[in-house]
Amino acid sequence: MFGYTKTKLQKNPYPGIRSFETEESHLFFGRNKQIKDLYTVLLKTHFIAVTGAYGSGKSSLIKAGLIPELFMNNSG
Repeated sequence: MFGYTKTKLQKNPYPGIRSFETEESHLFFGRNKQIKDLYTVLLKTHFIAVTGAYGSGKSSLIKAGLIPELFMNNSG
């Protein structure tokens, strides 16, 4: 009647201001090289410091990137 169409709305995978959580790792993408680099350094040094500007994704990188990578590579 007014030109509206029925569409199925999909949930926005971006969590907004909060960081991605470990259980949301399937939604976290685009930083595979950084995850692999962190993993490699962590295996060699057993310590890693992640620094950067506020809101640059440091916590998401660790929680939804590095932690799942550690679990995946240590589960076998």
